[in-house]
Amino acid sequence: MGTSTRNGGQTGHSPLIPTWLPEEGEPTTAIPVNNVEQEAPLESTIQPQSFITPIPPNADSLRFSGVKRSITRYITDGGRDSGVLKRGLSRYVKKALGGNANATKRLGAASNSTAAFYDVLSVLSGDGGVRAVALHFSIDKLEGLQASEFFIKIADSICPDGGTNNEGIARSAYFDVIADNPEIMDKKIENLNTEEIEIILQKYITKVIMQKLLNDVANKIIRIPENIDEVTRLEEQIEQLIEQNVADSFAQVKQQYGSITDAKTKDITDTVYRRTYATLERAGA
Repeated sequence: MGTSTRNGGQTGHSPLIPTWLPEEGEPTTAIPVNNVEQEAPLESTIQPQSFITPIPPNADSLRFSGVKRSITRYITDGGRDSGVLKRGLSRYVKKALGGNANATKRLGAASNSTAAFYDVLSVLSGDGGVRAVALHFSIDKLEGLQASEFFIKIADSICPDGGTNNEGIARSAYFDVIADNPEIMDKKIENLNTEEIEIILQKYITKVIMQKLLNDVANKIIRIPENIDEVTRLEEQIEQLIEQNVADSFAQVKQQYGSITDAKTKDITDTVYRRTYATLERAGA
């Protein structure tokens, strides 16, 4: 978790849905497969006054306090009571984020980066392969690279550096996936199979949710133990719980939409996020 974005956590005063987040259904540009554009962007039109929306009222300023108490209790107890963790995560989604739909929408740029990453992965697993990705991003010499080198080369196209906090979370999660999975990332990019590609996507979604959680509830809470090995162990326990929920959600969504080559990447990835948050929300019941 060395590249994870860190901050002091949310105060609770910010709106549940910030006004700078894009509207649902915003068009995206898909990677063409066999020189056929799967999904084209719409023409941008400027309509004076139409984009002016009132600033939403501040949310409950104390909505993160219960989550912080639960996570603190879980950490100080050495991570022995999984029920406390589940109740804390349930409160986090339901109370602090306003439910699974709001939680997904609050991801903002991280959600868009997930869809872009999924788009690349779906092309890699289909007929287009590495060549289609290289043509789309106008990046030479992508063929024959290790998977880690390939993903580093296209990183700026998936999750640009700088910008909003959610963009930082997306980029941090992206590089954590590369660093934490050498058994996959050391392979030649052309040799990745569909199962490994799906694992990469699931791990990326897991990292995004985990790092968003740490930023929201003040990651300094998890630094309570003085032993760095204990900190790592506790972080891994929380992340493993999230990852299992992501895997279950992905399996359900894949069955609903079909194979990974489906072009509706934003719908698919947002549905995985919503289902995962919904499962976490029910976990404390």
